[in-house]
Amino acid sequence: MKINTFMIIVLTIYIIWNLCGPKSDYINISIIFKEQIMSILRKKEERKNKDIYNFINIFIIPFILSIFIGNTDLISIDFCQNVISALAILTSVFLAIIGIITSKSYKNCNDKQKEIIASTYNGIYFLTTISIILLILCFFAVSLKYYTLNTSKYLSIIIKILKFCFKVIVFYLIAEIIINIFIVLRRLEQIFYLTFDD
Repeated sequence: MKINTFMIIVLTIYIIWNLCGPKSDYINISIIFKEQIMSILRKKEERKNKDIYNFINIFIIPFILSIFIGNTDLISIDFCQNVISALAILTSVFLAIIGIITSKSYKNCNDKQKEIIASTYNGIYFLTTISIILLILCFFAVSLKYYTLNTSKYLSIIIKILKFCFKVIVFYLIAEIIINIFIVLRRLEQIFYLTFDD
């Protein structure tokens, strides 16, 4: 049992490192997150106070809210099951939108228009990625529903901390999905007007 648990932890860390590591040949989650943040918070020489304000509203305030929600019982197993159902639909919608965006040619667009299209694509890519992460977390929570563990006093404290962290992460990702859906909708509207004459 201990060997199984150890191997699960080691292999999970290895997979996460391959997905987030800087030398990944396939999908690199860290680059997706970085590009999404930089689409809100521009380069230092181009940055304005409005960009910092938007960054705080989109990424920092939801995290603070998530910490307070982590102290409540709002996120339960039933809640996770509902999240799984909703995300299964949302993820397929995000993938469909990526297909629609990539099916059109943008050769005649200027640099500003191409920037909007690229940030929209990355925004949907970001939404898809965090939706998949959230799906995995909720699947994990639901699968452990009937798992009981005899724990010592110190281990039970660690489990309480992990549950708190889980609640914070789950709600933070949900908040980010909701906020970024509105950002992507605004950018899709801009793309619509850019390509309306076509």
